[in-house]
Amino acid sequence: MQHYDVAVVGAGIGGLSIAALLSRAGKKVVLTDPLDMAGGAIAAFEKDGFRFSTGPNAVYGLEQGGPLSVLCTALGLEGMTSLPPARYQVVLHDRRITVAPSREETLEELRREFPREIDRLHALHRDAEKIALRCASSRLSTYLAERRSARSFLRTYAFSPEVSAFLSVRARFFFGQDLDTLPLRTLVRMLGTAPVEFTGGFSRIAAQLAARITERTGTICWKEPWPELLYRRRRAYGIRTSQGTMESRTILVNAGERPLERSLFLGVREDVLPICMEHTVLCLPDHRSPDRY
Repeated sequence: MQHYDVAVVGAGIGGLSIAALLSRAGKKVVLTDPLDMAGGAIAAFEKDGFRFSTGPNAVYGLEQGGPLSVLCTALGLEGMTSLPPARYQVVLHDRRITVAPSREETLEELRREFPREIDRLHALHRDAEKIALRCASSRLSTYLAERRSARSFLRTYAFSPEVSAFLSVRARFFFGQDLDTLPLRTLVRMLGTAPVEFTGGFSRIAAQLAARITERTGTICWKEPWPELLYRRRRAYGIRTSQGTMESRTILVNAGERPLERSLFLGVREDVLPICMEHTVLCLPDHRSPDRY
């Protein structure tokens, strides 16, 4: 029987990150995954000459002090702190808004699409900038901004349902939260900071994380079916794999409890893409249902 400090099941970004950090700390780690590549649910693949990324092409977290930035610095991941800021689009039923790294350019887009609400949108961005400055210099301001919801803050501006949907679909895509649960501080970050663009999604960071695991004290078992958890007196003490039983003091399972959503991938030649279409487009057919984008 092989002995490890930690066994990690699932080589998604979460499993790869914790395994790399533990391996860096000198722990003996084993990581298993049924696929033959790193990344899990956000890995990239190629078919018929097209390269598809199952993960997002634009993300937050690599800005200064962000969680991905801290992770990359701690593990010495290369090329992650110089990624370009992303431009992306939100397509509503009859509108297409390009969100640019420049606030002025984004506001010009909003002026074209929401002329009656542009003064309130300008005020929103100005107020968000003031809150960001207060949070940078005051722990109390940060505490309050973390505990107030974005929705309660936005009520004072009385935006139309379409503008609210424009903000909500961005919050859902980048942070996995609706405006009701999104902290005000996160809304401020979304309004004042541009995400970065990953060419090919998270494949680069996933491959580097896997390399950090194996170059230290870690072992990765690819193409390994989901293992059986072994229990002794109601406590998991190991996993049973095709390579035998592996005993571990701690077992981390990086897998969703619900089945993965189905995804449809369409390969489109660049020469037939619509003019000015960005790499990332969030399409919302009905602003009354911002969760169905």
